[in-house]
Amino acid sequence: IIFFILFKLTGNDIYTATYGLMISSVVQIILLKWLYKKIEFIYKLSFVLIILFGAVTIIFHDPKLLQWKITVLNWLLAVLFLGSQYLTKQSLIERMMSHQIKLPKSIWSRLNIMWSLYFIVVGAVNLYVMDNYSMEDWVNFKLFGMFALTIVFVIIQTIYLVKVMKNHPNAVQVNNAKNNKNN
Repeated sequence: IIFFILFKLTGNDIYTATYGLMISSVVQIILLKWLYKKIEFIYKLSFVLIILFGAVTIIFHDPKLLQWKITVLNWLLAVLFLGSQYLTKQSLIERMMSHQIKLPKSIWSRLNIMWSLYFIVVGAVNLYVMDNYSMEDWVNFKLFGMFALTIVFVIIQTIYLVKVMKNHPNAVQVNNAKNNKNN
């Protein structure tokens, strides 16, 4: 949001917005470390990419380099999600959500693939927007379009999970299971 605000307040100055993004990322990492003592991997990855792509954008004075950060991050996440499915015992989505819901392995696998495909699509859409629209349009897409894509995807995933919960007796929402035992 700071990137968007600085971009708009400075008359669409991508470099000032990039400095703001980099500084706010440093502040975020410091606050996360101070408040929670631990920084989740996704925040570390995002921080490294923001600093790396922000720095090369400023050094080479080429805003396209910063625009690539979204695609690189999303495609790295797709690789991590897919890799976790085939190289580990538990997919990333299962590791993140299994404390909330119990599902058969096949469903976790489908969810993990859904997330992987989502990350691939978002990265590709970012490339399309950055190559076919103005910098101002791309900045608007980065804030509003990416948010809308995420909301649509989460709704699709929720519909899928509701369907799974109805059709698979082994699928249990952990919080509801605990609440039912107490009643």
